[in-house]
Amino acid sequence: MRITYTEASPKSGITEHIDNTTGRVLVASGLATEYKYRNFRERLAAEFSSASGAGNVDPNVKGVEWGIRESDGSAYSQNIVIKKSGSETTFYSAPPDDAPESIKRRFAELASINPNAASEVLAQAKADAALYNEQSKTFKRY
Repeated sequence: MRITYTEASPKSGITEHIDNTTGRVLVASGLATEYKYRNFRERLAAEFSSASGAGNVDPNVKGVEWGIRESDGSAYSQNIVIKKSGSETTFYSAPPDDAPESIKRRFAELASINPNAASEVLAQAKADAALYNEQSKTFKRY
C-alpha cells in the first residue's frame, strides 16, 4: 500500500510504500492518506521499480560477512562456516585461511564441545542394528 503522510504526522508530506495493515491503521488514524494511482500501469510500474528484490542484487558490494551455523545436535549435523561476499554465499566445513580469527576461535570452541558426536551416534546405531539382526534370527516365524 502506498500512502502520503498528512500534516499531523512527523513524516508530513512523505509518500512511501508500506505493508497494507500498517497503511490501513495510519489512514484510519488520520496520519496518512492512501495514494491513488491513475491506472493499473502506474501501480505496477511503482511496485516493480523498487530495488529491493531478490533479482536486484549488487554483485559489487564491498566487504565480506562471516558467520557460523551451529550443529543442531542430530547425528548428521555439523558446524558450518558461512562466507557472504556480494551476491555469493559459500559454505565451509572448516574455517578457510582467509577467515577472521574470531570465526576460527568460535569454530574451534564448538568443535571441542563434542568433536566425535556424529561418529559416536553412528557407532551406537551400528551396534544396535547388529544386536537386532542377531535377535531376529530367533524370532518365531509363521
